[in-house]
Amino acid sequence: MIGDAEHIELIKEIYNFASWPSADDVEPRHILQLQREEMPLAFIERIPFFRGYQDTYGDINEQLLLIRIQ
Repeated sequence: MIGDAEHIELIKEIYNFASWPSADDVEPRHILQLQREEMPLAFIERIPFFRGYQDTYGDINEQLLLIRIQ
């Protein structure tokens, strides 16, 4: 029985992980920018995160819509 570290290395070898691009090498192909006026609910906030964002729309008392773009 192999341990976790050996198992991870075996999987990396099987899928040729060394040839994969790193996150720093990959540029986002499409960044979807939702137009706030297209949404039927009021815009509340945008929270940015790595290579994306989360928009919140709605009426906090009745409806809430979270859209996460990554």
